[in-house]
Amino acid sequence: MANRWNEIDPGEPTMAKGRIYQFEVWPTGGRRPTPYNLQIMARIYQTSVRALLADDEFALYDRVAQAQIEQADSCDDDDRPQSSSMTSRDVATKQSESTTKSGARNILISGGAKTYPLREARIARNLSQEGMALELSLVAERMYQDGELRRRISISTRQYRRWETAQTPWPHKDNRAVIERYLNQPLDTLGFISPNIIPSPKSDVKDSSAGRKIGGITNLFTEPSTSFSPDPQKIVDAVSILHQELNRTLANTSITDGTDDHWRSVADSYGYTYRTTPPVAFLFNIGGDLAELHGLLERPLLTRQRRGLFHSAARMAGLLSTTLINLGKHRQARAWFYTATQAAQESEDRALQAWVLVRHAVSALYWGDPHGSIRLAQQAIGLVAKTPCVAALWAPAVQARALAQIGDRAAAYAAISSAEAAFDQLHSQITEQHSYGYTAAQLHFYRSNTLTNTGDYSAAYEAQSLALQLYNPSEFIDPSLIRIDHALCLAREGRPGEAARYTADLISELPSERRSPIIITRALEIRAAIPPRYRQAPEVKSLQQSLALPPGGETD
Repeated sequence: MANRWNEIDPGEPTMAKGRIYQFEVWPTGGRRPTPYNLQIMARIYQTSVRALLADDEFALYDRVAQAQIEQADSCDDDDRPQSSSMTSRDVATKQSESTTKSGARNILISGGAKTYPLREARIARNLSQEGMALELSLVAERMYQDGELRRRISISTRQYRRWETAQTPWPHKDNRAVIERYLNQPLDTLGFISPNIIPSPKSDVKDSSAGRKIGGITNLFTEPSTSFSPDPQKIVDAVSILHQELNRTLANTSITDGTDDHWRSVADSYGYTYRTTPPVAFLFNIGGDLAELHGLLERPLLTRQRRGLFHSAARMAGLLSTTLINLGKHRQARAWFYTATQAAQESEDRALQAWVLVRHAVSALYWGDPHGSIRLAQQAIGLVAKTPCVAALWAPAVQARALAQIGDRAAAYAAISSAEAAFDQLHSQITEQHSYGYTAAQLHFYRSNTLTNTGDYSAAYEAQSLALQLYNPSEFIDPSLIRIDHALCLAREGRPGEAARYTADLISELPSERRSPIIITRALEIRAAIPPRYRQAPEVKSLQQSLALPPGGETD
């Protein structure tokens, strides 16, 4: 706004943001704008000078200033007071702008201004601007009392007037929620323009043509049967055009609350199938559904609907990221974790944000960044503290694995003890199941991996046995990784033949579509752990042959 102000009045001194803010908060604080200041503000907001002031604010000016304010709305631009520092060229520039401004004023009066629908909504409720601001403030207070807003807010008449009479910035998220709750309409339909949306230019001719086409279709299906020509191609063409037009209409229509429920169930279904579906097939299916969900998120939506859809998007993006890890696509996985994090933040669900962070932390273990894993897990813990949620149970166990990888045995043991204590205390309060949850099987898996890397092989064998008993027989990735931990313990205990044979059997028994790169990569650790003097043993050669089999998701 300061830049626009200085374009209109380029004289010295220039206007600063701080001074404009003082004008905005007056009369509850700040500084009272002069009649000339109000004229500049009216030009920026594309409204009248008098409309900027409520009656009680107008009464605070003396009679001379009141007369100047009222006169300002009745005079032309070039009759209004000019800055004393303006040159004749500046005056000419202002005069040339008058046509543009007059056009803008006419648009505002005729209802073409971007925020005009908000004014119509107010008038339909028979409210003044002051009354509308009060109604919104009452709604905001109720939402705060119900816990839907994190802070108490009120809507001033001045703020509401800006929304209604000017093309203002996208409101703060709390204000957005209040406006949508009271009017039960998405902000997009009230004339506000999101900073994340760039309107596409539309052709009036094309729209007119489409209107004629849809009218013709209506006539085709409603005309009397005596004049109806049973031309199959004509009917098929008409139905095709109707389908296109109906889809266009639906694409510009806000969704129902049932749509949010549908996408939550879709996300839930992927939580159930993630552990049992081959990675490539899973990636194909979840990618297609995310593409469809992306299309819905581009529609005008109420704030609560956007939050719900972003919640589903974040969960699905988190699973997609992990699937890319299973396929060895680490760079793409990092990019998708960023997307999942952004979606979780849009959902405003801290437990979900922490869940994405923990999934990211687990994946960092597989691309060789244990320090990054520790940092991400700690961020998750900081988000939810001791709140009974999945991340609060899962994050300490991830930290234990990472600490064991970097050789900090004492810290790893302390972390796994914390993970076990958190699980005992909170797991009964967790409602999330399947891949969005955290189970006893996973706890024993993480304990096994931690103990394998700290060298406590006896305790690791026990944890591996317990974990494998708890996993569903149809699950394959985690159980395969547990068996590789078992083989790694054998190799490090000086039993290379057993380790090689155990690993070779595991890989050979897996169907090719389940032989994902993450399993092959972990199996390579077994070969590396076998001393060179045993590399020519038959069991080790058999392992070499098994490792040469093509992993799932790749072709020969």
